[in-house]
Amino acid sequence: MRHDRIDSVPVVLIAGLMLAAPALTTRAQSEPTPVDPVEVRQLEPEQPEADTPEPGGDLDKPFEFGPFAEPVDITAFIEYVADTLKINITRDASLSGQVAFNTGIKVTKRELLPLLDARLEELGYTVTLDSTGFYTIRKLDQIAVNPSGDEMATTRFIPTPGVRPSSLRSMVSTQLGIAQQVNPGNVQRGTRISYEDELGVIIVTDSPRRIAALESLIDQILEHRAELVTKTIDLKYVSAPQALQRARQLLSGSSGSQSLVNQLNQINNGINNVAAANTQNGSMASLSNRLSVDSAGNSLIFRGLPEEFDEIQQIIAQVDRQSELEPKSYFTGSSTRAIADFAQQRGFGSYKVTEQELQGPQFIRNQQQINFPGFDSDDSDTGGSQMLVDESRGTIIYYATPEQHEAFAKLVDEINAKDEEIVVQTYKLEYADAEEVADLLQSLIERTRPQTEASAFLPNAQQNQQTPRPLTNPNRPAQPEGDGSGPQGFGATPEESFVLADPGNNQVVIRAPRQQQHEFEQLIRRIDLRRAQVYIEATIVAVSDTDSFRLAIESQFLDINGNGDGGGVRSNFGLSSLDVFTNSVAVGTGLGGVTAALIKDDYVPFIINATQSDNNSRVIATPQLLVDDNSEATVLTSQEVPFQTTTASNVSERTTFEFTTAETRLTVTPKISSGGTVQLDYEIVLEAFTGTALNGAPPPKQTNNINGEAVTVPSDSTVVIGGLLVQSEGKTVVRVPLLGDIPLVGHLFRDTNTNGRDTTLYVFLKPRVLKNPNIRDYMLLTEGPQQASGLEFDIPDFPPIIMESTYVIREEDEEPRIGLPSEIDPTIDQTDLRRNRHE
Repeated sequence: MRHDRIDSVPVVLIAGLMLAAPALTTRAQSEPTPVDPVEVRQLEPEQPEADTPEPGGDLDKPFEFGPFAEPVDITAFIEYVADTLKINITRDASLSGQVAFNTGIKVTKRELLPLLDARLEELGYTVTLDSTGFYTIRKLDQIAVNPSGDEMATTRFIPTPGVRPSSLRSMVSTQLGIAQQVNPGNVQRGTRISYEDELGVIIVTDSPRRIAALESLIDQILEHRAELVTKTIDLKYVSAPQALQRARQLLSGSSGSQSLVNQLNQINNGINNVAAANTQNGSMASLSNRLSVDSAGNSLIFRGLPEEFDEIQQIIAQVDRQSELEPKSYFTGSSTRAIADFAQQRGFGSYKVTEQELQGPQFIRNQQQINFPGFDSDDSDTGGSQMLVDESRGTIIYYATPEQHEAFAKLVDEINAKDEEIVVQTYKLEYADAEEVADLLQSLIERTRPQTEASAFLPNAQQNQQTPRPLTNPNRPAQPEGDGSGPQGFGATPEESFVLADPGNNQVVIRAPRQQQHEFEQLIRRIDLRRAQVYIEATIVAVSDTDSFRLAIESQFLDINGNGDGGGVRSNFGLSSLDVFTNSVAVGTGLGGVTAALIKDDYVPFIINATQSDNNSRVIATPQLLVDDNSEATVLTSQEVPFQTTTASNVSERTTFEFTTAETRLTVTPKISSGGTVQLDYEIVLEAFTGTALNGAPPPKQTNNINGEAVTVPSDSTVVIGGLLVQSEGKTVVRVPLLGDIPLVGHLFRDTNTNGRDTTLYVFLKPRVLKNPNIRDYMLLTEGPQQASGLEFDIPDFPPIIMESTYVIREEDEEPRIGLPSEIDPTIDQTDLRRNRHE
């Protein structure tokens, strides 16, 4: 059968092939070292031995091979290799093709099998060694997995120490001509590769020749990687990220900017690598990838070849320089954006806005920074004079040279934006309360009502209800008030102005634009005024008139029948005392009025007592108080009366004492009008005890209330504002039934008590308005009570005089006279002035 397959080849060519041993081509000589079947069997002694050339043959002796006038059939060439090397080779029945040897080459027997494999690969086949020891020619896409470990194995583990295997995917696919796919295992022409990052190896299934070429390529990459060095470049004046960005721009020959349209196109195309946006053609572009930021400090980490470090270091030295630009802040107020735009047009430099805008190109650039960190959002080159604009605060921070600062300051001064600068000032109050003034000013700012329960600056302050303050957004521009609720000429807004009270120092602290501080000052001057005071004299007069009359007759009749056993009759109204009924009564000695008695020898038949009383009284109470206009004052007197209470329990009784109070209170709030009258709001409470405590209960108490609102009284006039008139009449008759009802005679058997009482209560108020600024009216009011109380008059009455300083150095006298220091030189030691100038 074998001779049948080579019959198509001329006998001369076969003879020449067997005798001449054609030489290998130059391409075959460049292939990896051929496989020695003998050596393979020594590595794997358990496998069946394959047919190999005779042991006595010289495998490394070269011989001439070719040339041939016509191409040689591939099957004939396979049979020649099998006969020469004494091995078993099986092939695919579909294998066909020819091999051309146009020139003769020198080849050894050891190189015949690799030469055959190279030629078969051109036809889409390869030679493999199976587990039975047979060499098999298969198609490249039908290579089986064979991790035997010898050089003819079709599956091999290639370690990548220090390198992540998946990072070599792009390089391996490019070199082997394999299109990259999403699936890590690529299947093309029999090549199957998987990258195991966890194990640090690449698993390859392919022809032994291609596996050897891939392994040699990876070894060379690892050797070049071992030559890389790692060094740190410290930075002094520039931050590491900024230095890295600037160095990449210099190395790539790019300014670091690109149009917004190109950036949006890159985003729409799904570019995930932002660094690719700045990639430029040039040999120096790859050097920028050698640098990274050191997170432990302000430095850069270089990772690359030693000969590249010197060039990188020179670039960083140019970037890391102290800036010649000086930062300075300028207050520009509401004209911030306009000034920035104009300054940019005049060549002062570009500007960046710190405020986040929610639409337009600025919003797109902000979104790019969020989605693609490191994406350049500025359309201009970095460096040079720049302005940082803060519209919310109305300031511009300008980085520029001293000459540029001088020119920029003139521009800002022309705008006169300092009037809009937010400043904090304090205002000391002389008369008004700090908390009330602060609440009033804040209410004017927020267009709300004051929050305090009562304000001395507003009428009917007690009726002001608290209104919650509206919430304001400090970032929202102030909207003009359309209802005109704000004071005329007062333009403070809640976004810019705020008022706080300092009660400890009785001052208000105002944060507002500088131009509005003058408005606050003028308003405080109109509020912080010395208020007039009212001296109120209240006179409470109580007049009572009490009349009473009593006529009582007691009678006694003993031994009515005269024989000593007739009994007797007696009436008792408290005029006498009796120990035994049959005895005579004794007339009381403590009776008032007139007492008459008819006395018999053995008893007193009649006792008559008549009493009449008339009691008139007047009680005057004069509380006085001094109160500020629109302020409330109270005068209070109270009387406490004890009474006994008893608490009983199953074991014992406990007796305690408690107190009840009766008070007299006068509360007045004056309001002075411009016409000299005083409007009074008053409340008078009069309480008095009308009896004594009985059986552990508090004594009875009578309470009288007199209230008045908005009562207008002329100043320095006494006006009655209330009164109470009480009239009471009473008649009490104690009599003997039937007998006491007999006309005329009935008086002998009854006690008649008649009383009447008239009580009158009046309240007078006399307000006096005190407006004298030199307090002389206070002095006059004080003299009377001081003299009545026996107190010395201690208010000084020294008129103001002008005191001239004697600390003057005259031309004729070089030494100063002893006296008060002047403003000429207050630092002179005063001990020198104690000397006599004649010493």
